[in-house]
Amino acid sequence: MALVNDWNKALYETIKEFPELRKNQYFTGSSQVQVKKLYDLQVEKLTQKFIAMGLDPEEVARRAKKYKPRLKKVSGFAQSMADASIGGIAFNEAYEKSAAEIMRDVADSGYWAKVSGSMKYVVDHELGHQLDNLLLIRENKDIKRLFRKLKKEKLLKTEVSIYAEENATNIKEFIAESWAEYRNSPIPRESAKKVGDLIVKQYGDRFR
Repeated sequence: MALVNDWNKALYETIKEFPELRKNQYFTGSSQVQVKKLYDLQVEKLTQKFIAMGLDPEEVARRAKKYKPRLKKVSGFAQSMADASIGGIAFNEAYEKSAAEIMRDVADSGYWAKVSGSMKYVVDHELGHQLDNLLLIRENKDIKRLFRKLKKEKLLKTEVSIYAEENATNIKEFIAESWAEYRNSPIPRESAKKVGDLIVKQYGDRFR
């Protein structure tokens, strides 16, 4: 219950500050439930496609079973989806009971940025993905240049986090990690400050 309360509080606070994010919050809660909802919607869409082809119910059922998508496997501590019907952020319920301990250990290890260790950090990371989707921060020339520089000089691990280094081919994770640090550190490091300042500016220019 503590995890859920902390999650909802952090989500509410961020959306209050960045209300445009509310438009993609069709779902929040368990990653397992979110993934199952997406699967059910995909199966329903496929079934309706076969019905529209004029097939008899038996053939519809046969084809739906044959071509149904795979149920996505839930991994990681949390996730962000942009699907129009179940978009939003969710946490892996497998970690619910040990969440506080896991976040503390992860923060101490440097796997996430040093200022992690709270549910707010996790929420801010996932919403960082959504802000990136909204503002296309990943297409910004300065951010792309910064990311390439850190990658080339092998500084992602020390200047951002081990997680960012492990996902060195994915600028989206760099942005999400930087944003989470920016939101949770009283003195964010240079890359986090550059990403965070740009997000705040672009959001303000577009929506305020």
